[in-house]
Amino acid sequence: MQNPHPLLVHFPIAFLVAFAVSALLLLVLPHPGLDRFARASLFVGTAAAALAVVSGFFAEQTVAPVRAAAETIGEHRLLAYGTLLVAAALTALAVIAPRHPAWAGRFRAAQGVGALALLGLVVMTAREGGELVHEFGVGTALTAPGGPVHDVGAPKRATPQATNDAPAPSGKDFR
Repeated sequence: MQNPHPLLVHFPIAFLVAFAVSALLLLVLPHPGLDRFARASLFVGTAAAALAVVSGFFAEQTVAPVRAAAETIGEHRLLAYGTLLVAAALTALAVIAPRHPAWAGRFRAAQGVGALALLGLVVMTAREGGELVHEFGVGTALTAPGGPVHDVGAPKRATPQATNDAPAPSGKDFR
């Protein structure tokens, strides 16, 4: 089966950018329909970001290693986790905000600041992901075993080894 990560990453990009733009518009143009659109985009974008992060974790385990891309992969992973964290925090804020109408102004300001941060994170994460594919060929047939630029000298991923000093489970351990 093909690696689904490249197929899934475009959904959080689209939905989270739509949220950020609409949340920033709400600061100058409050409209109930735009607010509902922003919330829906945030909820779907956060769920899509979670799927993209999980699929990225599995993709990292399965694609052919490219030594030159190791640092960029680490940066991409860290930015993706940050994007998901900010999106999840904004989602929690969006769920809590309607229950506290007296703090609506504070919530809207926090949402605006969070939208700016989220937009920056989405752009940087997408840029690093694009660099991995288009500059280094990570996850493509070019760098796969047998591909024209396969990195034969790249370190193989360490697989966990069973140790002999690990305790053996007994029947009492699993009730």
